[in-house]
Amino acid sequence: MSNPLPSTPGESSRSPSSVLNEAASSPHHRHSRSHEREQKWINPCRIPTVLPTFSSNSELIQTQPDEDIFHNIIVQATKAETQAVEFFKDFYREAFGGDPEESDRYERLTYDFLTDIMDQVNNELTDEHFSTLQVDETIRLMYQGLQKFAVGLEAIVLDQACYGGSFYHHFNEAEFQLKYVLCELQIAMLEKNISYNDITREIMKTEYRDLADKSTRYIRDWTIFRDYVKTLRYVRHAFQYFRNRAISSREVQNSVQDNN
Repeated sequence: MSNPLPSTPGESSRSPSSVLNEAASSPHHRHSRSHEREQKWINPCRIPTVLPTFSSNSELIQTQPDEDIFHNIIVQATKAETQAVEFFKDFYREAFGGDPEESDRYERLTYDFLTDIMDQVNNELTDEHFSTLQVDETIRLMYQGLQKFAVGLEAIVLDQACYGGSFYHHFNEAEFQLKYVLCELQIAMLEKNISYNDITREIMKTEYRDLADKSTRYIRDWTIFRDYVKTLRYVRHAFQYFRNRAISSREVQNSVQDNN
C-alpha cells in the first residue's frame, strides 16, 4: 500500500493567527479550543472510510514485505526525530537555562496519559529487549502511543499560538512530522491486518491545557516534548531490529532454496 501523503497545502506553515482562528479564543471559550478542531492523528493517512468489502473467505494479502514496511517507518521516525532534536536544547535553555543532557530537573516527571507508552520506551535499547517484542503488538502500541503525543503536541501548539511562544513554528512542524510517522504505522497495521482503537484528545485532562502561567507551560511542554523525542528514538531502534531480523530471515530462506 502506498503512502497517501497525509498533508494539506500550507499545513506545515500555518501562522499562529490561523491556528487560533480555527477555534474560539475568548477567555471563557479557551478550554474548548482544541475540542473544536479535527483530530489530525486519527486516520493520519486520510484513507477513505469506505473501502471495498470482501467475502468472509477472502484472504487479505500483504502487498509489501516486512523489511520495506519497517524501512518506511524508520525513515519517517528519523526525519521527525531529526526535526525535534534541532530545537531540543534551545527550548530547554529558554525554559530553564542549562543543558538537558547535563541536568534535566524534570527527568522523573511524566504525565499520566503518557505513562503506558513511557513504561515501554524507558527500556534499554538493546537486542535483548527488542527480541522479547511481538511485531504486531509493537506496531499497535507505538501507533497509539504516538497518537497520545499528538494530543499533547496539539495543546502545546495552541498555547504557543495563544501566548506568543517563540517556538510556535518548531512545534507546529513537529506536529506535521509526527503525522507522517503515524501514517506509516497506520499503513503497517492495514498491511498486516492489525486491529486497533484510536486515541482521542479526551485522554489529556483540561487541567493540562490552556496554561496561562508561563512557568507551568514550560514544564508541561518540555516534559511532553522530551518524552516524544525518546519515543521516536525507541521507534527507530525497535523497527531497525525488526528489519534486520526480517532481512536475515529472507537471506536464510533464499540460501535454503538455492541449496535445494
